[in-house]
Amino acid sequence: MNLRNTQKSPTFKKYNLALTISIVFALFFWIITLNQPLIDKHEFRQTQTALTVLFNPNLIFNFLNYKTPVLGFPWQIPFEFPLFQILVSFFSNLLPVDISLLGRLISILFGISCLIPVSNIFKIFNIRSKGLMCFYLLYFSSAIYLYWNRSFLIESTALFLSLSALLFYLKLFTNINDKELISKKITYLSLLLFLTLV
Repeated sequence: MNLRNTQKSPTFKKYNLALTISIVFALFFWIITLNQPLIDKHEFRQTQTALTVLFNPNLIFNFLNYKTPVLGFPWQIPFEFPLFQILVSFFSNLLPVDISLLGRLISILFGISCLIPVSNIFKIFNIRSKGLMCFYLLYFSSAIYLYWNRSFLIESTALFLSLSALLFYLKLFTNINDKELISKKITYLSLLLFLTLV
């Protein structure tokens, strides 16, 4: 069955309609909850992440010794590599946008960006478009991903980095002939794993 016949089939149209509805619902949910206070669920972690950005406006230059004014002196809590916080701090210096709104937008962008490595992973395993559409449908209709992709946390960033690391790992073993390409991929994979695990 070729692609044109698949796209004209009633089943494909139903998948397409369901996917469109779930994407519209996800976007609607993210838009209406962008300005909610950070004190909904896991408020301690969300406000702590926001405080790290707020009290370190130049975090990009001081990311190994950043301060989190939560538990008292010396104000340093090395929970994670602050990649998400660095991005929010960087863009908050460029844009006149509220930090909590900007953090949620960046989190949503990383959540949506997860679809790029997933699509490529599906291509590596020769999974048809129906399988990818089912994944998208589940992803955009899952309450867990809807909530955590809009939280002021590193979760969607870590998921994106983990999926990208998995994609590079899989691509590493599909192109074994090119040694220079393998060394580059191992370097990228190491960096992604470092950022994900730290």
